[in-house]
Amino acid sequence: MKLLYKVFAAVAGILALSSCVEDAIQPLTGKYEKPAAYELNTLVSQSVEKGDKTRTFTVEVSGSNATLSMKLVGDKYFIADGSYTPSPADQAKKNTYIVGNGGTTFNNIPVESGSIKIVQGTGTYSFSGILWLADESIVDFKSTVILAYEPDPEPIKLTQMISATSNVANGTNSVTINLGTDGISSSLDPTTWQTVWTGEGNYLAVDFYSTDGFLHPGTYRPSAAGGSIAEGEYGIGWDPGDLWGIGMVFENWGTCWWTVSNGTTTAEKISEGDIIVEKSGSKYTITYNHNGLWMVYSGKIEAVDPDGGAGDDGDDTDYTELTTLLSATSNVANGTKSLTINMAEDGISSTTDPTTWQTVWEGEGHYLALDIYSEDGKLYTGTYNACATAGTINAGEFGIGWDPGDLWGIGMVFENWGTCWWNVAGGAAVAEGKVTDGTVQVLVEGSNLVIKLKSTLLNAKFTYPVAQFVDGTGAPIEVVDLGGGSEPEVEYVELTTLLSATSNVANGTNSVTINLAEDGISSTTDPTTWQTVWEGEGHYLALDVYSADGKLAAGTYNACATGGQIAEGEFGIGWDPGDLWGIGMVFENWGTCWWSVVDGAAIVEGKVTDGTLTVSVDGDIYTISLQSSLVNAQYIGTLTL
Repeated sequence: MKLLYKVFAAVAGILALSSCVEDAIQPLTGKYEKPAAYELNTLVSQSVEKGDKTRTFTVEVSGSNATLSMKLVGDKYFIADGSYTPSPADQAKKNTYIVGNGGTTFNNIPVESGSIKIVQGTGTYSFSGILWLADESIVDFKSTVILAYEPDPEPIKLTQMISATSNVANGTNSVTINLGTDGISSSLDPTTWQTVWTGEGNYLAVDFYSTDGFLHPGTYRPSAAGGSIAEGEYGIGWDPGDLWGIGMVFENWGTCWWTVSNGTTTAEKISEGDIIVEKSGSKYTITYNHNGLWMVYSGKIEAVDPDGGAGDDGDDTDYTELTTLLSATSNVANGTKSLTINMAEDGISSTTDPTTWQTVWEGEGHYLALDIYSEDGKLYTGTYNACATAGTINAGEFGIGWDPGDLWGIGMVFENWGTCWWNVAGGAAVAEGKVTDGTVQVLVEGSNLVIKLKSTLLNAKFTYPVAQFVDGTGAPIEVVDLGGGSEPEVEYVELTTLLSATSNVANGTNSVTINLAEDGISSTTDPTTWQTVWEGEGHYLALDVYSADGKLAAGTYNACATGGQIAEGEFGIGWDPGDLWGIGMVFENWGTCWWSVVDGAAIVEGKVTDGTLTVSVDGDIYTISLQSSLVNAQYIGTLTL
C-alpha cells in the first residue's frame, strides 16, 4: 500500500510541476522524467532582423555544457518583457518565439513547445522557462545576461484615419482620434452594438484638448489625471470603473495604444511623453516617441480640421518628384491608342547598348513607366482613371501594370508592362510594384507639363517644359490643353435601379438621400429586426445631395468640405460620425459611399471624398453622374421624392 501511495505521489508531483506551463502534457510516452536544469549565463551572440511590423531577435546563451539559441519576435527595437509562446515562422507575431525550420534550438535540437519568460533588470535580461524538445526531452533553464540595443530610428507608421470625433457638443472640451496601422479594420455588430475588429496590427486612440471641436497644431503634454484635460494636454489612459453607478465597469479610456489580434483587442495606457501635432495645408503629422514606442501618422483628418480638409492650393499630396524625361513614345502607329512615357527622379539616365539592345542605367533612384490613352498620338489634359482590364486602355484611362506572360507563344515570358514603379541601382532597373488603381491628372501650368499620379502604390508628380516634351527622334509630342473644358470621355459604372430616395428636410437637414444600384440588386427591410436584407450581387451608390425643399435640382454639385455639413451646391462626402450622440454607439460610413452587395450583405468599398456630381433633368428622366477618384458612376431614370 505504501508503494502504491509513493507511485501516486510521484505522478502527482510531476503533474503539479507541469500544470503551470503551457502545453505541459505531451502525448504520453510512459516517461515522467524530471526536466534537466540548466544555468545559461554566458552570452554567445545577439542579433536582430527587421521586418515590416516586427523584429526577430536571435539570442544565443550557453552554460552547463549546453547552448540555447532563441528566435524571439517583438515590435520594439528591444526585447520587451513578457511570456513568449511558440509559433511557426510564417505565423510569428509580437511575443512569440519561432519554432520549426530555422527556429529556436537547444543543443541544436529543435524546441517544439513551452513558454519563455523574459524580465528586464538594470542593464540585464533574465530568461527562464520549461521547454519540450523534438527528441521528447524536457529542459528547465534560467539565464541572466547583459544585452544592449541601440534605439532604432524607425517609427511605426499609422496609415489609417479610423475615426475623428468632436466631443464639444457633449460638454467635453476635446476631440477623439483613432489612427491605425495597415491590416486592421472594424465594423459594428448591430445585434450587440459592439465594435468587431479584424486583422492584425495596432491603433492609437487619443483625446486632444479642444474648445472648438478642431485639432490644432502644437505640443500636447499628458494630463495630470485621467478624465480631466486642460489646455495643451492630451488625456492620459485611465480606467473610469463604474462611472455612473450602473454596474458597468469601464476600462482603457483616454489615450491608449491598442493591439488587434485574433479578433480581440488589448490596451496599453499612455500616460507619459509628449504628442506633437503639426499641420501643413490639409495634412496633419502626429508623432509620439517615448519609452521605446515611436509612431507617426501623416495624412488628412477632415472631420476635425478647421479648414475642412482643404489645402492652400487644394492638393497637399506628398508626391515623389520626377524631373527627368527618359522617353516618350506614341504607340498609335503600331495599332495601340496610347502613349508610353518614362519619367525619372533627378540623376537617373538610360542609354541603349547597340550591340545587345539592352538598356544601360546610370544613377540611383526611381522612375515611373506610364501608359496613357491617346487617340492620335497627342497628350490631352484631363483626368485619367485606371483601366479595368490589363492591356486594354479605353478613352479617359491609363494602363495598369500587368504581366503579359508568353504573349505570342514564342517561349518568352514578359513581365511588368503598363504603368509600373521601377528602382534603379547598380546599373539595373527592378520593378518595385505595379500601379493598379488611382488617377492620372495631366495639366499645363504656365510653360510646364505636369503629370500627377495618385495611387495606392505611390503618388508621383512629373514637371517638365512643354517645349522639350519630345519623342526619341526629337520630334515634339503635342500637348493639347483643353483648358478645363472637355476631358477624355469618362467610363461610368451604369446604375439602373433606384433603391430609395428620401428627403431629410422634415428632419431639419437640407439634403436628400438617394440609393442607386447596378442591375439585379434589390433590398427589403425585415420587419422583425428592422435590418436591411439584400439580394443579388453587384454595387450600389449611397448619395447625399443638398436640397432646401426636398427635391433634387439640376446642376453641378461639389464635394462638401466636412463630413456631415452639406452647403448649397454640394454633395455630402462619406464619413464616420463615431459616437455621434454620446450614447456609446459608433456610427460609420454615412454620406456618399460605394457599397458592394454579396451573399446577402452590403460591405462598404470606400467613401467618396472628392469629385463632382452632375444632375440634369429632361421631363421625368434624371441623369445623375458622379466623377470621383474612387468611382465614376451614372444613373439614368426616373426619380420620385
